Amino acid sequence: MEQGVARRRLSEEPISAKIVDSSGNVIDQFYIDDQYPAGTGSNGSVTLTNADTAYAVPPTAPTKKYILVVYNNSDTDIYWGYENSASNGVILESGEKVALDLGANQQVYCYCSSAGKTIVFSYKEVE
Repeated sequence: MEQGVARRRLSEEPISAKIVDSSGNVIDQFYIDDQYPAGTGSNGSVTLTNADTAYAVPPTAPTKKYILVVYNNSDTDIYWGYENSASNGVILESGEKVALDLGANQQVYCYCSSAGKTIVFSYKEVE
């Protein structure tokens, strides 16, 4: 251990999440144009049934702007992106989450090199 650096057990480490808009830009606030996520929300999961196949998250996109949080609760890294493709994406390691600012009717896509992995999501519409 480095001198003067205190280390905490993993269970005490804060969980960090990046909030990213639909262009992939990191934003600092959980609001859009002075609007807060106060509308309808939902939770769900998507099973990545087949390896190297992109699945929409959420399966049906909300019709209003919304904040989406995708959690990778699986034991395998997954990838997420804005294209219905399993050829590119941003890695979301096991145990990590990403928060996204999405427009109406927009979705992201997730895929994994292993079949049968399940990811969990939550979203809240912005009013």
